Amino acid sequence: MIRISIDLDEQRCLKHIAVSGHAEEFSDGQNIVCSAVTAIVRTVAHVFTKHEDFKASVKAANPGELELWIRAHPQNHMEWAKGITEVLLTGIFDLEAEYPDTIEINR
Repeated sequence: MIRISIDLDEQRCLKHIAVSGHAEEFSDGQNIVCSAVTAIVRTVAHVFTKHEDFKASVKAANPGELELWIRAHPQNHMEWAKGITEVLLTGIFDLEAEYPDTIEINR
């Protein structure tokens, strides 16, 4: 089971996301659900941590684990942050709907 915990701020911008686990119903190398979640979350983490105006950090201590913290959302980039957050939410919620026995999202 892939477990995802999401925390948004009052303007619906991402503050924190924690992802752990694996989708066990697929064989190694064929795990499309893990691959999809990984691609979405890693890309969002990369976008926030590489943006010089955001105070963001990422931790991936073990395989199958990733946490992203965003400690500051600059007001002049709020719409941008909302857009990135919407892409993340759409992607993982769509995956949860398609693979409900594989992904659990705590909102």
